[in-house]
Amino acid sequence: MNTIENTRAVVKSAKHAAAVSLHAARDLYTLLEAERKDTDEDLLRQAAINYRALHGCSATEAFVQIAKRAEYLRELAAGESTFYAAKKQLEAGNENYEPVANLA
Repeated sequence: MNTIENTRAVVKSAKHAAAVSLHAARDLYTLLEAERKDTDEDLLRQAAINYRALHGCSATEAFVQIAKRAEYLRELAAGESTFYAAKKQLEAGNENYEPVANLA
């Protein structure tokens, strides 16, 4: 891949990451506000109903997926890093795949 193609690919990834970040921030703010106002149960229930309608899954699967999303948003809000930390470990030569402290 030449330099121009690489630059285009990086810009495309950055643009997509920025859009995803905006969506995630909006969702996190909505979740945190619902928790603060003690309306999170209603929010999570409605989110599961929407998820089920969109994905055609069972109610159980919808609630599981919504719970996973909520937990992941909370982890991100707390500063945890999943993929970035792993990338940094690999770049640092951690080829033994040993866990290390969170590298935010």
